[in-house]
Amino acid sequence: MAAGRPQEYERAWAGLTRRHRLLTGALLTASHRPRTARLIAPGAARMPALFAAAVHVLQ
Repeated sequence: MAAGRPQEYERAWAGLTRRHRLLTGALLTASHRPRTARLIAPGAARMPALFAAAVHVLQ
């Protein structure tokens, strides 16, 4: 927008937020399926560094 090319905004936004949207979507999908939902917290407990990295991406 600041560069005077509003037509490029949507593509730039999609690129900048892609990782966040994919991770959020994956976590929401997993949480809505009973078999995977019950694995989220134990998985986070077993792999705290991976969980911390995922949380950091979402901040």
